[in-house]
Amino acid sequence: LKPFFVVGSIVFLIFLERDFGVPLLIFLITIILLFIGGVNYLYIVFAWLSAVPVVIYAVMKEPYRLKRITTFLNPWADPQGAGYQLVQSLIAMGSGGLYGVGLGESKVKMLFLPDPHTDFIFPIIGEEFGFIGTVFILILFFTLFVLGIKIALNAKNLFGQLLAFGIIIMITLQAIINMS
Repeated sequence: LKPFFVVGSIVFLIFLERDFGVPLLIFLITIILLFIGGVNYLYIVFAWLSAVPVVIYAVMKEPYRLKRITTFLNPWADPQGAGYQLVQSLIAMGSGGLYGVGLGESKVKMLFLPDPHTDFIFPIIGEEFGFIGTVFILILFFTLFVLGIKIALNAKNLFGQLLAFGIIIMITLQAIINMS
């Protein structure tokens, strides 16, 4: 139970700063590492079950969090408002076609996608390098994940294994979330 209290304290402090994504990511990584580390499954199930009402409360407490979730699920409901960034990123992905429009030739990043250099770099890659370019990026991330797992499995002690697993899980989850 000690890891839950330590991580729970950290997650709580970050949550007090009105950040929701980072505490959720830290909690998820912790659960995965505890599972890999061989913690009793009942503790992990208890952690999941106790986290569900907290997550629901956190989403309902701040209206913008619920709005972000509903916008993610249906950006076309408000394409000129809350869904604008996501709709423009989908347009960028679609306009890339199979081969893309070419390096530096993205039109969406010039005027339509407000923050193309942040979490929305993937749609720009999709527009400039097309479907083939995005598949190549996915293959690179998958290769990084596989090599990270291989490094973790070859670590000499439990700390090294958990450290390597934690790093590769953090990179992979961030990539999946941002590309989604």
